[in-house]
Amino acid sequence: MSNFVYSGAKWVCSMGGNGILRSDSKVCISGKGILTEFAVPCPTGGVCMLNNNIPCAPKSPSWNKVTLSQSVSCENKKALLSSSTFTCSGTGMGKILPQPCKADNMPMLSANTDISAKISPETDDKPSNNKIIQPDKSENADNPKNINSMTDIAEKNIPSASDMRKNHLCSGKCPKEFEKNCKFRTASCETLIHPNSSERLGNNTNSDAARELFNSFRYGLTVDYHVAPTAAAHHIVPGNECLARYKLLVRLANFFDYDVNCAENGINLPTFSGAFIQENEKPRTYYYFMSKITAEIPENEFSGSQLHIGQHTYELRRLKKLHPEYSVCMTYEQIVRNMLSKLENHYIDTSDGKCFMQNTEKEKQSFFSAMNRISSDIRRKIKLFPQGKRTLSVKNLPVCVSFPSLLYDLGITEEEYGLISK
Repeated sequence: MSNFVYSGAKWVCSMGGNGILRSDSKVCISGKGILTEFAVPCPTGGVCMLNNNIPCAPKSPSWNKVTLSQSVSCENKKALLSSSTFTCSGTGMGKILPQPCKADNMPMLSANTDISAKISPETDDKPSNNKIIQPDKSENADNPKNINSMTDIAEKNIPSASDMRKNHLCSGKCPKEFEKNCKFRTASCETLIHPNSSERLGNNTNSDAARELFNSFRYGLTVDYHVAPTAAAHHIVPGNECLARYKLLVRLANFFDYDVNCAENGINLPTFSGAFIQENEKPRTYYYFMSKITAEIPENEFSGSQLHIGQHTYELRRLKKLHPEYSVCMTYEQIVRNMLSKLENHYIDTSDGKCFMQNTEKEKQSFFSAMNRISSDIRRKIKLFPQGKRTLSVKNLPVCVSFPSLLYDLGITEEEYGLISK
């Protein structure tokens, strides 16, 4: 169920920004300014993935009309709901984070109501600029008659927020048999019980066979380039760097015993071992190896040809400055986090009516399927490498685990490589 939202509510954008919403109304409920369709998203942090990773600064934000209250307004402006969303420059999608509220602070409202008309006359000559809506004491939030007379959307005005809902992101209505033994409530939301383990992932994806395969593609590398090819077991969804950032997903992963080291979340990629490559030799070495291995690697679900070297998050400002046509590019970590954000938002939107201790096996299968779909989609895009120089869009981005792989995939020359990677 959605609720009204108030000044100070927090928001996040799918493209990386976050901030708070400022009240555009002088109408308050329990001292908090209620927000309407004219509320202003004020950034407080984050960078925009679509704007060269500069600090977030929403441009011409517009609230999506269908997500606004359809029956309650404030000063002739449609009220915002906790499920309302806004778009920024037509690409970024902003969502309101859950905001606690109490039922006894909310007035009962019927459909097609302008709540500014319910201001108590007693407050009009008070020095405060904010007018207070007095809760209607004649109507009880627990009265079924009142509930049934309302619309099916947020304007029921029976807030679903509770300590359980706020802190654990579930319904907060524990069946008696689970009240004192709720494993979901006690599951950690801070640390994964199955953190990244290259060894365990390698065992699950048969890294030994991949290592033998990549090592057979020497191409004179040992003699001419002084490096030895080997295999790296790559976590498609990195647990420590990505999944661990999302508290609700961490809680669900721990509760359902999801392991980021499972085969479904892994792929073996070529890398180098036992050598230090001189800076001026990197473009030639990396490109030569990727060109050879791409041409000869056999089709295999758990192996790809992208070079696994360096960090999954890398600096893109110089690339975008020299090649504006690649301004939509994102780092590997940004792409993964974007997909995880959507999954967590899905659970935030739907879990306030759930008890995860009920139908646990069904909910577990649903969570595993969602995580495996993300891994499968990313693996498929990793294996498309290399696609060569092309027109990019938000829906058609290269998914590259390393900066050298991205430059190779975009058709950046060896000469430019040095300029861009400085």
